[in-house]
Amino acid sequence: GAYGVIVYSLRNDKSYRVKHNFFHFDPLQGDFNVGGVNFQWTDGVFGLAVGPMNPDHSKDIYFHALASTKEFKVSNRVLQNESHVTGGDSYYDFKYVGDRGMNGQSTAEVFDPETGVIFYTQVNKDAIACWNIKRPYTPDTQGLIDSDSHTLVFPNDMKIDNEGTVWVLSDKMPTYLYKELDPSAVNYRILMGQNRDLIKGTPCEM
Repeated sequence: GAYGVIVYSLRNDKSYRVKHNFFHFDPLQGDFNVGGVNFQWTDGVFGLAVGPMNPDHSKDIYFHALASTKEFKVSNRVLQNESHVTGGDSYYDFKYVGDRGMNGQSTAEVFDPETGVIFYTQVNKDAIACWNIKRPYTPDTQGLIDSDSHTLVFPNDMKIDNEGTVWVLSDKMPTYLYKELDPSAVNYRILMGQNRDLIKGTPCEM
């Protein structure tokens, strides 16, 4: 909601706030329909994923705003250089990656080093999707892994463990905020699947 990213140095026990235009929401992508609830959000930078090691030993940090369908990236070395990234000279170090397409708003994302795939949520589609970082970032290269209007209503967070298991939390947040949860129903779910099984048959499989 504040359109910033906090960088924390464990070594120096110090944090600082980074600002950038790419952290803001897209005014054309703030309309949501989730679980029968229509609402408008202005949430900015939300999902972050640490990419693989580059030849220069840096890593790209992929990110997107929640009320947006676009993906961006920036080198971790840019973020780690406090004077540079907070001094106004780092604007062009942040790069546009591509667009997920219509209703491609996403909360969380996570990079899987085993498959080279970024898994991410699709809140307007009650879905989980994927993208192989070796491919261009276009709607045609995004893989829809699963969509379920019963079990995946507002997939809010996801993680991947060392064994390649993708974990997803769905929690019906819009229903909780704007209507009323049914206490007799299952409103919170943790779902899991194996990375290679999930991307099988999608554009993410290479």
